[in-house]
Parts: sequence; structure tokens; C-alpha cells
Amino acid sequence: MSQLYAAPIISIRIHFRTIFFLTAVVLTTILSVNLSNAVDLPAKAGAGQHLKTIIVNNYHPYTFLNDSGKPDGFSVEIARAVSKVMDLELDIRADKWDVAMKEPETGSIDLLPMMA
Repeated sequence: MSQLYAAPIISIRIHFRTIFFLTAVVLTTILSVNLSNAVDLPAKAGAGQHLKTIIVNNYHPYTFLNDSGKPDGFSVEIARAVSKVMDLELDIRADKWDVAMKEPETGSIDLLPMMA
């Protein structure tokens, strides 16, 4: 009998972990914006300004290139939503992780998805 009642508890625990993980991913992505560049942007940047980012093309389901060869994934959708709200053009390119890690330091991107 006790095993029958254990299944719902495990299910609730798994759902809590999933919600916690997704929340952590969203917050990490939002907080990974290169703040030194973001301070220079007004709340609504306006037409002609760009939000530049780079993705790793094989980090499913967060960042990858879809069948059409275009950037896709959870982090890409967040970047699209941020650029839409801020009225920015979104520039996304794909490269290797070791290249992506150096980009915020050089200032060539504004956002590095999945960076804590």
C-alpha cells in the first residue's frame, strides 16, 4: 500500500524540480546580459539598434540550429522576446563554446545565453 502513495509524491517532486530548473534557466539568461553595454541602452532602444548574441549550435534544447539552419531553442526564444520588448533588431550567430565565452569580454555581443 505505501508504494501506491509514493508515486504522487515523486511526481510532485519531479514537477517542482522542473519548474525550479526552468525558472533558474530564465533568470540566468536574463542576468547574463552584458550589463556594461545594457546600461547605455534606453528602456526602448528604437529602430536601427541591435541586440547581438552568439549561440552554441548543439546545446539542445536551449540553443541549436534547426533544420533550416536558423538559430532556435529556449534561449533563442528568450532573446527574441527581449529584443521585441526593447524594440531592437536581434543579431544571432552560432559558434563554438570557447569562442562564445570570449565574446562578452571583447564587447562584440550584448548577451550570452545560458551564462551564469
